[in-house]
Amino acid sequence: MQFIKHFLVLSILICGFSSNINAGGKSGQFGIGLTVTESSPVYIFHYWASDKITLSPEFSINRISEPSITRFNIGFTFATHTRPEESFRPFVGVGFNYDVVTSGGESFGDIYFGPVFGGEYFFNDNFSVAGAYQLAIVQTDDIMSPAQLRPGTTYITSSQLLTVQFYF
Repeated sequence: MQFIKHFLVLSILICGFSSNINAGGKSGQFGIGLTVTESSPVYIFHYWASDKITLSPEFSINRISEPSITRFNIGFTFATHTRPEESFRPFVGVGFNYDVVTSGGESFGDIYFGPVFGGEYFFNDNFSVAGAYQLAIVQTDDIMSPAQLRPGTTYITSSQLLTVQFYF
């Protein structure tokens, strides 16, 4: 985990020196992003459907050997970005996540759905850093919640994310 943090900081510093006012986020562009969380890294695949719209599936997986538990998260975010010709682009969108834990042949899952707000700064055509705030309605599993919330209930929660993205 320490290596990932150092890699991210070094990448930001190196790419920061090649900043371009009209960089990145062009229609048809594809990227891979990484968000480091407390439990496991989240991998995000960005596709720019237009100069303003991104479609972003994501996933993470975390395995614990004793006891044998696998936790994975799949999600999707649809966002619209403003200021398509600028390096910094605020965005607003909606996100959906399904957080699942499997153990002993049983699976338990929580569903997250809600708005996401943030901004993405493009250092160049191939590198950006994004920060986001997500407000989510959470419907927990009836038996067990992967997030260790009370089973069978609905919550409103929020999260903040910092993502590093590489574009092709």
